[in-house]
Formats: sequence, structure tokens, C-alpha cells
Amino acid sequence: MSKEKALWLLFGLQILLTASSIAGIFKDDTFNLVVTYLPLALLVLHACWTLTARRGLTFILLAGLIGWAAEAISLHYGTLFGGEYIYPMQPSLFGVPFTIIIYWAVFIYTGYWLVSSFLYWFGRTKPNYKRGSLPFLGLLVFADGLAVMAIDLFMDPISVRAGSWTWMDGGPYFGVPIGNFIGWFVVTVLMTGLFRLFEYYKPQPDPQLSKSIFLLPVLGYLLVGVNFLVNAISYHMFLLAAIGTLLVIVPAVVNVLLYWRRTDSPPSQSKR
Repeated sequence: MSKEKALWLLFGLQILLTASSIAGIFKDDTFNLVVTYLPLALLVLHACWTLTARRGLTFILLAGLIGWAAEAISLHYGTLFGGEYIYPMQPSLFGVPFTIIIYWAVFIYTGYWLVSSFLYWFGRTKPNYKRGSLPFLGLLVFADGLAVMAIDLFMDPISVRAGSWTWMDGGPYFGVPIGNFIGWFVVTVLMTGLFRLFEYYKPQPDPQLSKSIFLLPVLGYLLVGVNFLVNAISYHMFLLAAIGTLLVIVPAVVNVLLYWRRTDSPPSQSKR
């Protein structure tokens, strides 16, 4: 079996598990562990294949580490997210649940690829010191931050309603402080800024992969949005459902539509 088929089969399994979770078919701890850690496995495989093993693992570890550090500092030494919050008892590292660390890695990675894939569909590649400019690189990093912040704008109110964490003093956005989203934006920009800057000066050779592989994280981003949409509707949070659809689902759908307009080969690295 090819790597591409293996990735798509795992993603198909992720869709089935997500649908089962939404429908409430399975609720035991083992099922929840699989639902939580399968996206991480997909991330590792996809990153190692598309970015090379060294770059891919570095990206995932750095995303999780920076997200964990920001959370740990906020929990123990003063918040970086606009207010005090607590997590319920669960396996954690210095008070930060392992699931939250995984969220950081998964969301930053999918946001990074959502932005990068738009370049490919328009026949361009990531900027580097030979072709492209640092201001354009900064624009991509800014877009990374917006893509990941959009996920949290959808996720946080739902997670608070579900009891996944609690904001002690609430906030103006469905009970969540605005500083939380600024924090998510800053953490993402710091992470992807470091990685994209490295890519700028150390560009990766053309991986010569089917463009469908670049689409897979985008579909993961879309799946996250659909999952939150169903939850928002089930909680009768219809305004949040509309906001999340606009900020998360629509960009992903547009990305998929642009994909269908392209030929079945990745862009040449000689293009900007």
C-alpha cells in the first residue's frame, strides 16, 4: 500500500470516528483516546512525508512545545490569554492536559497548511531567499495566525459549555475573554514565523507529490469546523454557528474548490 493511500485510509477512519463521536455511538475512554490521538498520528505521517521527517517532527514538536509553554505560564505565573482559567483533573504536564498540547500541534499544523495550500492552488510556492520577499512571508505568517485563531473562536465557547475548561471571570465573547484569541494568534504567529523563516533561508526541494496530499490537512481543518458546527447547533448557539461557519468552514470550502481547478501536479519550485 502506498503512503498516499495509507494517509487517506487513516483520514477516512478519522471521519468515521468523528461522526460516531458526534452521534454519541461510542463514549468509552478507549474510544475517546483513539479520537484524540489518531489526528496526531495523521499529522506525524503527513508532516514527515511532505516536509521531510526532520522538518515535520520539528514542526509538530515545536508547535506543541510553544503551546504548552504558553499554557503552563498562564496557569502558574499569570495568564497570557486574557483571564484566569482552569482545567478539570486529567493527565497533564505541569497542569496542561495532554489533549490541549495535541490541540495546539494539530490546529497550528492544519492552519499552516490551509494557508500554504492556497499558494499551490494559485500556482505559487512558499517564498524563499531566492524568490519571494520577507514582507510576503510576514503576510503568510499573519494569515497562519488568523486561520488558527478562527478555530479557537469556534472551539472555545463550545468547550466551555461542554465543561472542558472554565474561565473564572468569563468574557464578552460567549463567556470567553477577547485576550484568549489574541493569545492564540500570538502563539501561532511565533511558531509559524520561526518555521517559515527557516524555510525561507533553507527552502525544501520539490517533494514531487500528488497535490491531493496538500489538500488532506485542509479537509482536516474542514472536519474540525463541521464538528464544532454540529456541537454549536446542539447547544442552540446559533450565532456562534454562523460565525464559525464564516470563519472556518467557508475558507476551507473555498480552498477545496480552488483545488479542483488545478491540475494534478504540485507547482514547480521555480515559481514564486
